[in-house]
Amino acid sequence: LELKGTTTQNVNMNGYAISANLQINNPANINLGGSAVISGAFNLVAGKIQMNAYDLTLNGTISNTFDNTRYFITNGNGRLWRDVGVGAANQFSFPVGADASSYNPVTILENQTADRYGVRCLNKAYNSGSTGDAFVKQVVDAGWVVTDATAGGNFNVTGAWSATDELTGFNRSKTGVSKFDVQIAHHLVPHTGIEGRRRRAIEINRHLSSYHDRAKWKPTCATTTPRASPVAS
Repeated sequence: LELKGTTTQNVNMNGYAISANLQINNPANINLGGSAVISGAFNLVAGKIQMNAYDLTLNGTISNTFDNTRYFITNGNGRLWRDVGVGAANQFSFPVGADASSYNPVTILENQTADRYGVRCLNKAYNSGSTGDAFVKQVVDAGWVVTDATAGGNFNVTGAWSATDELTGFNRSKTGVSKFDVQIAHHLVPHTGIEGRRRRAIEINRHLSSYHDRAKWKPTCATTTPRASPVAS
């Protein structure tokens, strides 16, 4: 099955499980009108897939590599789902961005039990997690929401962004993961040592990694301060 064209294609897979191989070759992009599960091989030759409010699950092999011209636009509540096995050999980079010009992939490395993850990227870092007012300084101008199918365990998540995503006052040498919690708002994930449940945040070359207790995972952003900066400039 191939979706090929030079103008935007509106595609409604109506929640079906698609066993056939799917190739997409449309530089004008695909606009989803329904959720789908793709069990066959997937190959994104050209273009982007705008998710809107719909989930897309990739269960089969993926033939292509992703970049800032080929990824999934999570402009609504739609998530990209994928099974992630345990260990570095099974980690997966979710190729997502909040719009057609922002590519902010997230890589998940499972440390405990294989699970299925759904990921979407936010176009801003918000003071209430995935909603509210957008922060205007000292953060990366993006956020991520990670959902897992089974609660419990821990995983390593690595987010990426471009230099143009860094707002005024953002300092790469003092960067960590800011996790939203309804009781204490945004706060940097602490590092509590090597043993037990590890929670740490480091920033290297605009990439950050963090170990989290999966059950406590919330919408997150990259920030310089222990708590994300005030929304006012």
